[in-house]
Amino acid sequence: MPNFMSLSAVMRSAVIMSAVVVLGLLRPVGAAEPVSFRNQIAPLLLENCTSCHGPKKAEGGYRLDSYAQLAKAGDSGIMPLVVEGAAHSELVRRLVTTDAGERMPAERDALSAAAIELFSRWQAEGSKFDGEDPTVPIFELTPARTYAPAPEKYRVPLPVTALGFSPDGSQVLVSGYHELTIWDATTGELKRRISNLPERIHSLDWSADQKTLAVAGGSPSHIGEVRLVDWASGQVTKSFGRAADIVQVVRFQPGGALVATGNTDGTVRWFDMSDLHQVRSVAGHADTVNDIAWSRDGKRLASASRDKTAKVFVVESAELIATYSAHAESVTGICFNDGDKEITSVGADQKAHRWQIEDGKSLAKVAVPGTATRLFLDRTHLWLAVTDRTVRQMELATTKLTRQQDGHAAWVTALAVHPASGHMASGSLDGEVRVWKLDDGALTKSWTAQPN
Repeated sequence: MPNFMSLSAVMRSAVIMSAVVVLGLLRPVGAAEPVSFRNQIAPLLLENCTSCHGPKKAEGGYRLDSYAQLAKAGDSGIMPLVVEGAAHSELVRRLVTTDAGERMPAERDALSAAAIELFSRWQAEGSKFDGEDPTVPIFELTPARTYAPAPEKYRVPLPVTALGFSPDGSQVLVSGYHELTIWDATTGELKRRISNLPERIHSLDWSADQKTLAVAGGSPSHIGEVRLVDWASGQVTKSFGRAADIVQVVRFQPGGALVATGNTDGTVRWFDMSDLHQVRSVAGHADTVNDIAWSRDGKRLASASRDKTAKVFVVESAELIATYSAHAESVTGICFNDGDKEITSVGADQKAHRWQIEDGKSLAKVAVPGTATRLFLDRTHLWLAVTDRTVRQMELATTKLTRQQDGHAAWVTALAVHPASGHMASGSLDGEVRVWKLDDGALTKSWTAQPN
């Protein structure tokens, strides 16, 4: 194959169009409906291109994360797209070339002939945009996709990254690959599987009526989203809160009409549950938001970030009213203490910090023997999932560790508490789930959450 960069523009056009014709990629005009950027091209870009050509990483100076960016030249000065009637585009050339150093996607299998055909037809039709705003990121533009079913059997256990209880506490919900696996809390028997969910699941939360489950997650450097599941049917009903990376956490407003997310781009966003439109997006952090928490009255929202800070916002106005900067490392978990005057936050500095909202003043710090990866508030106590392979209980009033649950063989990375049934569940990196009694800490059941 000749070196394309050494050929004249005319010769490159001839070679590219020959390759397209040989592959049978062009159809006669009128043979099919016009190709839709929104419904056909944008999903292909999202799936195959934006991880290397997006806002965080733009190889060759090319960004393909919106139509407006796609229409701009890269570092070479060559435009990716062409105007209507032109012979070829740099985008199509990169898809069909056999030069391994130039073919896109890099270091991955070439796109299918059907996918390349869509790109070729779209450019032959003038590379048109059929949305309302060409600057909108394509992860917001594309229709919600239906994910392929999860494998019937898992060859190896997956790390447990999110846990929950069913509303009555009889079942444990465990994160899987594009699914939740539902297990009997008493016997450890697999009872049900809910599919069509994000690749990696990082957070679960129940609506006030406990009929709808929010599932947050996504694919790294690709797409993040929250999917709502009707618990009775197990069907996904809606998708919202899309982002260019994983959505880290989702929380329903206590008894309210809002649902909030914490995101890898440092934003905290909240949405109206009536139609899921975005009410606010607050860019309060310089790095990933690891956790968020509502005050009991739902009027304030706290956030914990990898940027080593914790913040508190007034929900109605989105006003920032407190910033706590005494953590030496990433802040991984946060909650409001009794009332709205104090916060407890934990992090990779291996400390639990109790501090005042009014002035951000530290009231107490207690050493934790590891990083608390998850935090769960149970009335007057906090439960911490810790990287020393334990679950720890801490009193809110004194910020003292009062109990320790041992037994996991790997980092504890997920936690759920069901006060009504008196049980707690913990999950670890090796896929193990353990169910404990809250009153005396006794282990009632453990199993590996691996469908097989």
